[in-house]
Amino acid sequence: MATETAIINNLQIQPTGNPFVDTGMYAMLAKAEELYPDNPPERLTPQLVKEVLGDGKWLAQANRQLNSYFMVCLNSALVNPSSNKRMKHCRGELHPEDEGWKQYLSTLFKLCDELLLLPSNAWPDCESCGDRPGTHLVELQRIGRDFFPLAGSLGNDAQALPAASRSPQICPFCLLAIQWLPLGAQMYNGKLACFQFTDPQLSYFAVQNSLVETSSRLGAARICDKVVVPGTGEGARQAALFLLEQMRRLQQEKRLNALPPHTTLNVWSFSNSGADPDCEIAEVPNPALQFLWDAARDHLRELQDILKKEDPKKTQTHLLNCIERGRDYNGFYPAKGKKGEEARVASKPLYQLYQTQVLGRSSQALAAAERLAAIVYQELSTGDTKEQRKKQKKLTALLKESPRWTKDQSVRPELRRLCADLAEAGQLTLDEYVCLFPSATLRQADDLSSSGLEKFWRGPGRAIRASQEGWDVFWFYLHHAAKTGRAVSAEIQNSSRPETGGNLVMFTNPKVKSFARDVFDLYLQEKGGKDHQRGMEWIKKNILERFRRNEITVGTLRQWFCRLAEIKPDYQNEDWDALCRDEQGREVTGELRFQFRLEMANLYREAAGNQD
Repeated sequence: MATETAIINNLQIQPTGNPFVDTGMYAMLAKAEELYPDNPPERLTPQLVKEVLGDGKWLAQANRQLNSYFMVCLNSALVNPSSNKRMKHCRGELHPEDEGWKQYLSTLFKLCDELLLLPSNAWPDCESCGDRPGTHLVELQRIGRDFFPLAGSLGNDAQALPAASRSPQICPFCLLAIQWLPLGAQMYNGKLACFQFTDPQLSYFAVQNSLVETSSRLGAARICDKVVVPGTGEGARQAALFLLEQMRRLQQEKRLNALPPHTTLNVWSFSNSGADPDCEIAEVPNPALQFLWDAARDHLRELQDILKKEDPKKTQTHLLNCIERGRDYNGFYPAKGKKGEEARVASKPLYQLYQTQVLGRSSQALAAAERLAAIVYQELSTGDTKEQRKKQKKLTALLKESPRWTKDQSVRPELRRLCADLAEAGQLTLDEYVCLFPSATLRQADDLSSSGLEKFWRGPGRAIRASQEGWDVFWFYLHHAAKTGRAVSAEIQNSSRPETGGNLVMFTNPKVKSFARDVFDLYLQEKGGKDHQRGMEWIKKNILERFRRNEITVGTLRQWFCRLAEIKPDYQNEDWDALCRDEQGREVTGELRFQFRLEMANLYREAAGNQD
């Protein structure tokens, strides 16, 4: 029997998968590493759990001072005012006249002793980890939220474990681990949170760092003080700074050479108090973690400075919340500086890292935005004195506010007219434009492959709609163009152009190109015949210049489509419906006409160049 007991005492305890229990388990392991720095343990054992607890007074005092403990164990004997009457005078003092903390420690010691005993198969398994039998302790036969977060009860407040039909069966180890949870967790969006990586090593590092920070705060506080855990009152800002710092330490201490592949993070934020306990899970996917890893390596100081400027009251704009929702992050965009200072804007490498890793925006889109912004800046910053003043006024207004959000309804139409002019001048192609402004219609087909999109575009109700997110990217690069000046703009202008790689279907309806090409060839032959120049002049006068005067309407497009239907099989009623009608059957042709105009300008320029 003694041999069997020794085996049980040294049996390694594995992670359970329960984020609350595992956070407490890693906190105990980190504390054990502090106790035995020369021979740090890799796993907890029942014996080590007892050694880490010691006389329990340090843990009791810490939990009494931590605001996080009151969020974990509701009405625990440790903090129950009816049995801890002196606690209101000094939270961290374990006064001999109080009985609550003594009862609390007695329960912890009993749980340790029970953990060291041989398990009994006659008792139901733990409903938290499933690895050990539930506790036999009489005082814990009705476990509720006072000893385990979100635990079910015999009352009418339905909780997570198991379903409020009865009290849950929880093993001694899980109950002990929960008492260490406040030391390894931190606040996230106003709730206590556990950071659960799919890689256990990363989870341990996160809890270890939280324990070190929380212990430091406890050590610096007076015994009567309430101590808040990291992230209190910070929304998601402190959590982002914490993750960034953790990535930096892992790299600096060479614990990891690279982020483990396919690693993701679940942030379990919960509330265990009041009548409405709650739990939310925010997922940080692998590309977003890779962004933080790369940013910690290459852009640490810059990103830290940006995160420190986040407004704690505007939590929805915080970096981690934007990552969770797959949204753009305003912190990278121009922000007003002090009076007389230029607007602050993130560096290109950091911005591009977020756009590609987190938002999945293509490098072609970023290249198109940078090139277009450089050309627009150069266009608006040159000219004679009178014209220059007018252009400079437009440029100043453009730099002040993103074209996507401006209340000036003339800004976007003016920029689109400028894009059309650039297309006629050979400075903008349809491929470049759709890389930056892919059709919003594609949001209905996020999970389709290239072949699936071919069928998608041929279906009814696929009218092309203009996406607006590209204006933000354009605006970002416009500020950089204004900072660097005309020399860099010229360099970008002459650089290789982003293309769709022949896969236009991933950005817009490929029918746009074939429609424009067929119309161009039809009228070039019909109006010019053997006289190529005459056909070109007709197209310039009756198509390109009419586009400029806004005289090409949906009726014109329909007329061209009908002409082609007489000679080509791919121009039927269903083809028109797929190209021009939305889900309600309405003809929507604004974006189609603009893309058609860009492609027609490119065709004209190419044909004129070949003729020369």
